[in-house]
Amino acid sequence: MLFVITEMVRSFLRSFHLVAIAIFCVSLAAPGQSRIGLIVSDHLRVQAPADRGWLARDSISEMERCWQFMNKATGGMLPRQLIVVITMDAINNSINLKESIITIGLGNPAAPYKMKSFLEHSAAREMARMGLIRLSGGAGSTNNNEFLFSGMAEILVREYTHSTRSLKSAWIMAHYLDQMGLLGFKIQSDWASFSKGESNLRTACPGITFLEFCRDLHGREKLKKIFESLKKGSLSQGLFAAFKSTAEALESGWLQKVREYDNISDVTVESDEDAPQFKRAELLPDVARAGISLQIRLFLSDAGNNLDPGGVFLRDENSGAVFQAQSPLEKTPDYLIVNMPIEAGRQPGSYTYVVTAIDEEGNVRNWRGTYDVQQQ
Repeated sequence: MLFVITEMVRSFLRSFHLVAIAIFCVSLAAPGQSRIGLIVSDHLRVQAPADRGWLARDSISEMERCWQFMNKATGGMLPRQLIVVITMDAINNSINLKESIITIGLGNPAAPYKMKSFLEHSAAREMARMGLIRLSGGAGSTNNNEFLFSGMAEILVREYTHSTRSLKSAWIMAHYLDQMGLLGFKIQSDWASFSKGESNLRTACPGITFLEFCRDLHGREKLKKIFESLKKGSLSQGLFAAFKSTAEALESGWLQKVREYDNISDVTVESDEDAPQFKRAELLPDVARAGISLQIRLFLSDAGNNLDPGGVFLRDENSGAVFQAQSPLEKTPDYLIVNMPIEAGRQPGSYTYVVTAIDEEGNVRNWRGTYDVQQQ
């Protein structure tokens, strides 16, 4: 009799727990946005807008397998019950550590192309980040450390999806950022300025390349030690505890390896159709002059709609200078711009530039172009 009563109490508490979570999740819905009930697995409670219920149902098994992988990779640090909220109202993803909630924003322009894959990749990255932050005792919330969390989360996602080959693109991107003076502990410690509030391959590439450098030098198992050590002190202290090497020595070795990386070749992750495509370039003015900036308009297409201007670089083969593309001021531009100054004293003639485009999937494409310089 006592056993029956105990089981009834346990059943009631489990039901009460699920109802409480459901009520809580409904309270997260934006005004006027219809929500469905929870889609439940062993460790996940997934909530989505009513017209995206199919997405939650189709993805929850994959996300459950991902929970198993990320929980093991982060030393059992994921909450045993994790809520994933899918919203169409947000562009960026977010984590609520206290409530064990991950919010995935499908308002991102890249989401509609392969929505299920986008959701699963985003959820995997946020699970990894949550586990790593909990492993470090919350140290991931500091600017000095955030680049490590961003990089390691992306490494774990690519390992889970068996697409680590795509991480070659992070080395290419880091190589260009270094040539622009945008790589190093000091630069990455000002995370707000460097990341510009974005979570993408550009912001992850410093951490990816640094951690892969450390892994090659000290072994895979040492990487988790970094995050465990961060709870005890600063980045420098954490690195020394993990590798018995100073932060200065590690940074110097990392930057040297990035600078020596010269394999700037095309990368195809899945198919050519997903990769960026070059349509044409326009030069303003048509013929450049020494001492005056040349604007190059790049007309590119990208089926996945996940090519960020920050992933497009132009290198002048004469000067070796690297420039990052920008979006023009128009609201709906169909091109990117690169403003390339022509140094004073440049001799008249024909010169070559190389455009490298790297999308969020890790596809890399390179194209060459020419421009003419006239005498003053």
